Amino acid sequence: MARWPWRVLLPLLLLHSSPVFFVFAQEGQDNDPSTLFKRALEMMNLRKYDGSLGLLNAVLEVEPNHSEAYRQRASVLRHKCRYKEAEGDYSKYLELKPGSSSVEKELSQLLQAQNALESAYGQFESHDFSKVLEYINKIVLVFSPDCLKAKLLKAKALLALKDYSTVISETGFILKEDEDNLDALLLRGRAYYYLADHDVASREDMGIREALMRAEKQLKLSKRKDWYKILGISKTASAAEIKRAYKKLALQWHPDKNVDNREEAENMFREIAAAYEVLGDEDKRVRYDRGEDLDEMNMGGGGGGGFNPFGGGGQQYTFHYDGGFHGGGGFPGGGFPGGFQFNFG
Repeated sequence: MARWPWRVLLPLLLLHSSPVFFVFAQEGQDNDPSTLFKRALEMMNLRKYDGSLGLLNAVLEVEPNHSEAYRQRASVLRHKCRYKEAEGDYSKYLELKPGSSSVEKELSQLLQAQNALESAYGQFESHDFSKVLEYINKIVLVFSPDCLKAKLLKAKALLALKDYSTVISETGFILKEDEDNLDALLLRGRAYYYLADHDVASREDMGIREALMRAEKQLKLSKRKDWYKILGISKTASAAEIKRAYKKLALQWHPDKNVDNREEAENMFREIAAAYEVLGDEDKRVRYDRGEDLDEMNMGGGGGGGFNPFGGGGQQYTFHYDGGFHGGGGFPGGGFPGGFQFNFG
C-alpha cells in the first residue's frame, strides 16, 4: 500500500479535529435578541451546542451588553473546553453584573477543568495513564462534557492500558457525533486489531481510507479558486452574463491599459482568463459546480507543490480577448500526494 506522509495527514487531521464554527444570522432571520436567545436556550437543551453558539453570537451582535448571552455562551464554550474564550465571556458577565456567586462558581469550575486537562496531558507524557483517566473522568468531563480533546486523550490512555473494548465504546460515542473523526477511527481500528478481530479491523481500515478521501476532497475544495468570485458574478449567472463579465474585466485589466501596475494586471488578466476557461465552457462549468477535479479528469493529476486550479504540470490556455496580449500561461505542478498506509503495532 502507498503511504500518506504526515505533511499530508496532519492538515487533514487538523481539519477534522479542530473545527472552527463561523455562524451568523442569515438574511431575513428574526434579529430580535429575546427571540434569538430563546432559540439558543432550546438548542442548548437539545445539546446542539454549535447551533446555540451561532445564535448567541447573533444576540451579542444585536445587543452587545446582553449579560445572559455572555453567560450562556461561556457555558457552551466551557462544555467544548474552549476555556480562554469562555473565561473572557464570564469576565464580561461579571463586568455587567458584579458579584454573581453562581457565575463565580462556574468560572471556578472552568479553571479546575482547564488545569485538570493540562495535568492529564502532562500525565500522559509521563505514561501515568491511570492518572490521565482520573483527571478526565473526575474533573474535565464533569465540567466540560463535550470536550473532544479530553475524550480522545481518554481513548488513547485506555489503548495504552490495553482496555481495548472500552476504547471501542468510547470512540463509538465520538463517531456518533462525527463519523469522519480520523483520530477516533484510527484508535478504534487499532483496538480491534489488538483484540485480534482482524476482519473488523480491516473494515475499520477501509472506513479510515474513505474518511481520508472525503477530508482530502473537502480540503481541495477549500483551496481551489472561486471562479465566480473572480468574475464578480453569482453561481446562477447565465452564459451571456459570464461572457459580459469576462469581457468587462479583461478590458479593465488588460496589461496595455495598466502600464503603472503591469505585473498586477498580468496576474489578474490570467486569473480572469482562467475563470472564463472554466465557466465559459458549459461542460467544465457543470463539473466544476459538482466539485469535480477538472485537472485530474483531463490530465490525470500532477506532481507536488500545493493546491492550485491547474495542478497538473503547467496547463496551457488561450486568452479569449479580441486583440493584444495573446498567449498561454501555466501554473506550477500541483496535485495531492496519494496513498495511505495504516500500520497497527
